[in-house]
Amino acid sequence: MLFWIAIAMTVIANVAYNLCSKMTAPVHPLAALTATYAVSLAACLALYPLFSKNPHLVAELRQANWASLVLGLAIVLLESGFILAFRSGWNLGYAALFSNAAAALVLAPISVLAFKDRISAPHVLGMAVTAAGLWLMLA
Repeated sequence: MLFWIAIAMTVIANVAYNLCSKMTAPVHPLAALTATYAVSLAACLALYPLFSKNPHLVAELRQANWASLVLGLAIVLLESGFILAFRSGWNLGYAALFSNAAAALVLAPISVLAFKDRISAPHVLGMAVTAAGLWLMLA
C-alpha cells in the first residue's frame, strides 16, 4: 500500500509542480524560487518535529552528505529550467513529458553502470519507443 501512496504523492506533486511552474508571476525565476524555498524551509522546519524520532535537527543535518547539497543545486536548475521553458513557449504537457523521458533515457545506462541494475529486452524496447517518442515530439 505504501508503494502506491508514495507514487500517488509524486504524481500529485508533479502535476502541482508543473502547473505552478507555468503560472509563476512574471518576475525573475530566481526571485520566484526564493519565495518557493522560503515556504519550503518553513514547511520542513514545521513538519520535522512531527515526523522525526530524533528531535535534534542540527545533529541530523550534520549527517547529510554531498548528495543533499548537489540535490539542492539540481532542484534549482530543474525548477528554473522549467520556468524558463514555459516562458519560452514550451507546452505544459510536452515540457514535462519530454524532460522526464529524456532523463529516463540518460538514467537507464547510469543505473546499470553505477548501481548494477538490470535492463531486460522489454526495457530496451521501451527505451527505443521512448527515444522515438522524443523524436516525434520534436518533429
